[in-house]
Amino acid sequence: MQLSLDWKNAFDSDDRAAGIHVESIADGLIKCLTTIGKVDIEYISSIAGASVPEVISALKGSIYQNPEYWDETYSKGWETAEEYLSGNLRRKLQKAREANRKYRGYFNSNIKAIEKVLPPQVAAKDIYVTLGSPWIPEDIIDDFIAHIMKSRKKYRVTRHDSVTGIWEIRNKWIFNHTLASTKTYGTNRVNALNILERTLNMKTIRVTDEVTSTVTKSGTAREVNKEDTLAAIEKQNLLIETFRKWVWKDSSRKARLERIFEEKYSCVRQRHFDGSFLEFPAMNPEVQLYPYQKDAVARILFSPNTLLAHDVGAGKTYVMIAAGMELKRMGISKKNLFVVPTNLIGQWESIFLKMYPSAKILCVDAKSFTPSKRQETLGKIR
Repeated sequence: MQLSLDWKNAFDSDDRAAGIHVESIADGLIKCLTTIGKVDIEYISSIAGASVPEVISALKGSIYQNPEYWDETYSKGWETAEEYLSGNLRRKLQKAREANRKYRGYFNSNIKAIEKVLPPQVAAKDIYVTLGSPWIPEDIIDDFIAHIMKSRKKYRVTRHDSVTGIWEIRNKWIFNHTLASTKTYGTNRVNALNILERTLNMKTIRVTDEVTSTVTKSGTAREVNKEDTLAAIEKQNLLIETFRKWVWKDSSRKARLERIFEEKYSCVRQRHFDGSFLEFPAMNPEVQLYPYQKDAVARILFSPNTLLAHDVGAGKTYVMIAAGMELKRMGISKKNLFVVPTNLIGQWESIFLKMYPSAKILCVDAKSFTPSKRQETLGKIR
């Protein structure tokens, strides 16, 4: 299959490249990231005055072409090394090998780079697994149920919703009257499969009794039975301990779990976000972000979602405002919405205008949605 080598540069007539010139192709990459928010070979070519092949050759090792997004075009699908060589590397290695076979060695450098940084496989002894681990297949829990119930027949009763994370054990009545259910791994108040289901869902065990109450309309209330609850919790702990010992005993099951863990977790490489190159051209020059704040802004710009787990007073508001304005400037977003506690709206507005005095912002509070102002406010939002 022939590759598309059309060198007509789309940025020769783009305002984002008008009047901009950099001294080197490396400077062009930084300017590209601060202007567009991603690697764009044509943009770098335009502002550096170099051909597309020259740009790719000069940045080799700093950028990689992702076979999932290149669309068989020489200048498309390029990512920084930090982006490409992070995330699920096992999956990326598989995609690179498939594309390399199809395009006869075109992605050789990708394969070598991924193999160089691929984390080592984690041994079973270093894998933490317990009842409720979301990556455990349903049939393994079914096999465990058959094991603890000493049942020769394996019932497929376990269901796990990968979206909500909820585990469900259906048809619990099958083992209702067995000793394993009511004595060994359960009690006469809570049978083993009910305890197992709550354990899979990381829920606490509570056994309650109905007692007379003078403060409820029904005249009754539920009260925790401490003795029966402690007995059920002991059975829960026994189930957990039994599972941890049982799960690794079978060699084929052990190999399968190691493979699943490798594909889902141990092959994932964390990406480091460096925001030191960010320029914030529209920000008040008197406002200076700390390095960790710039790194946080970079994470927001270059990843689909971000949690700022910084301590109170660490400057998260500054990070969010700066990131929002950079997203708009780069054309990644058009209209940003910040949802904050009502008592902080005034503080947010003050900080926003301090950082970006010319910013056009709309602060909406409860008073903005009174019947007489509601339509006017919605019009402003639109």
